[in-house]
Amino acid sequence: MDLFSNIDAHQAGFRLEYLEVLNWGTFDKVRWQIQPDGYNALLTGDIGSGKSTLVDALTCLLVPHNKIIFNKAAGAEGKERNLLSYVKGEYKKEKEEITKIAKKIYLRPDDNTYTVIIGNFHNQGYEENVCLAQLFWIGKDGKVEKLLIISTTKLTIKEHFSQFADITELRKRLRNTIGVHLFNDNFTQYSEHFRRLFGMNSDKAIELFYQTVSMKSVSSLTDFVREQMLERTDVKDQISALLKRFDDLNKAHAAVAHAREQYQILKPLTEACSEYEIVSLEIESIEAMLETMPAWFAEKKWTLLDSAIENTKAELEKLTQQQQL
Repeated sequence: MDLFSNIDAHQAGFRLEYLEVLNWGTFDKVRWQIQPDGYNALLTGDIGSGKSTLVDALTCLLVPHNKIIFNKAAGAEGKERNLLSYVKGEYKKEKEEITKIAKKIYLRPDDNTYTVIIGNFHNQGYEENVCLAQLFWIGKDGKVEKLLIISTTKLTIKEHFSQFADITELRKRLRNTIGVHLFNDNFTQYSEHFRRLFGMNSDKAIELFYQTVSMKSVSSLTDFVREQMLERTDVKDQISALLKRFDDLNKAHAAVAHAREQYQILKPLTEACSEYEIVSLEIESIEAMLETMPAWFAEKKWTLLDSAIENTKAELEKLTQQQQL
């Protein structure tokens, strides 16, 4: 029976099941969730309602943070937003009356806050989950601290990221959760691990995702495919490697041919050496026999003489008895 006969072909592979955020941008204090359940989803809303904020949350789970242009989906080109503004919940700027300098206004100005992003990707065919989670908080130096998490079991904000005294307690709790791996602030190891679980051979797919997730127009489809969907290759290096490989194979073939020729030349000599060794052993055996022959004949002669003496003694005794009669 086909195990996958009842599975929708349009849901093959790992697909986003749900995305949860807490204290991310203007999504403040309570848990917010979107749940595509593996299907395509349309995210709509007024300008400033948080569409790009959710897109940035999903992007954070997959793309190195230092490469992200936040709010790109809304057309931002520079550093309009950053992790700090999302963690503290920046929502507007106000000019001070005296200095006339624009001041950032935050929903969470207190540094004793934390931000959670969770995205669970489900593979319906194999009933597998890859859950990516990231925790952000403000460190003592005012910079954003990070904890990157990958789990093969589903994680939720309510069950796994609530009611903890401090980050140390949360780390301990997560370490004791089955299937959870912590990567601290090492995005390289984090990325390698989830790409291996997803079955990605390289990070090119992640780069393509980042380029397309907020794409509004493509000026040149050919350039886009060449730059974003094809692996970069250096033809000169490949030709050099091919020539070196050919040279190595050619040298190996020449060495094998030379060895075969030497074998054919030395084969008669080897056979003659073997025959010479056999003859030499036979000669040594014969010479050893010749050395022992005098002793062997002497022993035989002694035996014959001893027998003749005994016979002669018997005959002499017999004749002596006849004379006495």
